[in-house]
Amino acid sequence: MSDPAAFHEFAMFGRKRLYLSHYPMFHAVHAYQAIAEARLSRGGRDWTGAVLDELARHPNRLYTLSPSKRGSKFTRRRDDWRLPSTFRGGKTFNADVHWGGRKDQFLARDVSATLTRIIFFRQFQEDDRHNRRLSYIVFGKADDLYLAHYIAVQPDFDQIVAVEAVNGAPIRPGTKLLLPRPDRKTTRLRRKGEVTRGELVGMAGPGSVIARQYPSLTSGHERAARRRTRINLRVLGELYYSEIDEEG
Repeated sequence: MSDPAAFHEFAMFGRKRLYLSHYPMFHAVHAYQAIAEARLSRGGRDWTGAVLDELARHPNRLYTLSPSKRGSKFTRRRDDWRLPSTFRGGKTFNADVHWGGRKDQFLARDVSATLTRIIFFRQFQEDDRHNRRLSYIVFGKADDLYLAHYIAVQPDFDQIVAVEAVNGAPIRPGTKLLLPRPDRKTTRLRRKGEVTRGELVGMAGPGSVIARQYPSLTSGHERAARRRTRINLRVLGELYYSEIDEEG
C-alpha cells in the first residue's frame, strides 16, 4: 500500500549548484531521506543563479522550498505529494521559496523547480540500526562538496555540512563517509576549519535508488567497494542541523 499524499518541504543550499534536502520525520509519510540537485526558473527564465547569490549573501538563513499550488491566494499554498512517485529526476513542479521561523519571509512564489539529478533517496526501514561510526553521505563536486548525515533510527539528527577534500581523493556518487568516532549529535562535524580523516565506501541499501542509478556500486544493505579510500576533509561550515524524533 502506497503512502498517502502529504506536504513535503526541502532545505535549499549550495554554492555553485543548487541542492534540495527533504525535511524527514520518523512517521510513515515523511520517513525518507532524499537529496537532489535542482534548477529553478521564473517567468520562463533561469533563476538558479539568483538563488545561489541570495544564499551566499545570507549564509545564516535557512531557505526552504515548498511545493505550492500556482496562483493560490492562501499564505501557505501547500501542494501535497506522494514522495516516492514524485521525487524523480526530471520532475518539474511549482513551489514557493521562503525563509524564517514562525513568520516566514517569502523570497518568491510560483517558481518552477526541476529535479535535475537524484543524489540519494532512502526510506527508513524497520530493521535499521544506529550507525556505529559517525556516517555521512558525500555528494557534490570537488569545488562544491557536501556531507549529509546518514539518518538511521530515532532519535537521530539531520545535518548538512560544507567541506573540502584536503588530499584530492576522487568522490563517487552515493559514497558514504565513515569517521572514527561515535555517531552522536555531540560528536558531529561542525567546527569550521576542523580537519578529519575517514573512509569512503560504496553504498546501496534497501529503499535506496543508489543501486539503480549507479549500478557500478556494490549492492546490499551496506557493502564496501573492494578498495576503501581514505580521505582528509576540512569543514567549511554547518549549513543545517535539526534533531529528529517521531514527529520531526
